Amino acid sequence: AYTVLGAKVFAALKGASDAGLDIPHNFKKFPGYEAGEDGEADSYDPEELRDVIFGARIAEYMGVLKEEDEQTGGDEYSKRFSQYIKHGVDPDDYEDLLKATHKAIRADPSPKYAEPASTRRAQYKKGSSKKQPKKTREEKLASIKLKLAKIEAMREAEESEDESEDSE
Repeated sequence: AYTVLGAKVFAALKGASDAGLDIPHNFKKFPGYEAGEDGEADSYDPEELRDVIFGARIAEYMGVLKEEDEQTGGDEYSKRFSQYIKHGVDPDDYEDLLKATHKAIRADPSPKYAEPASTRRAQYKKGSSKKQPKKTREEKLASIKLKLAKIEAMREAEESEDESEDSE
């Protein structure tokens, strides 16, 4: 496998580097870098990297969906971005949200959980899922007979419809 210039992993590398980790890197791997062809100079657009970091494409997509839904009366925007809507985040506020998130992470990088780890792990423990009890042989047979009776009733209804159509 090989790396692709501008991949998301390099945006993560940039974030880790900006956070203070000493990672040897070169800006040539970041989004926004384009190698020159046939003797042309290389170009690097830090604004493109900034747009990736601050979710400009996501905010733009949110705006496009919101406008389309307002024009057509659809609900695609509300389906895809329901949590943002719930918390009052508009497409114009998306960059500010990410800036506030980055600032909060820099202030205290320790993970925050709404519930203790013991309760989060408890839901994945073996045997914690509630299984349906197994049916006895009699219950299985009764279920099969009921299904067969329904099928027979449907066949009889179809035959009576066919006979009434033939008589007309």
